[in-house]
Amino acid sequence: MKIAVISSGKTVDEVKSYTAFCKISTRHDANSLMTYDRKKVKINEAEVRKANRDVINELSK
Repeated sequence: MKIAVISSGKTVDEVKSYTAFCKISTRHDANSLMTYDRKKVKINEAEVRKANRDVINELSK
């Protein structure tokens, strides 16, 4: 399967996969990590990186 997101006639994102999507939305979603157009990250990236590092460090012990 190939899915492309096209804006103003240009491909802005493309996925080639055999897995299914869990959700596709073109409107505001309060629970998403990024805006639907991927122009703004809605989370604190540094906090997420730190949490990921903490988990990895714990699992590596």
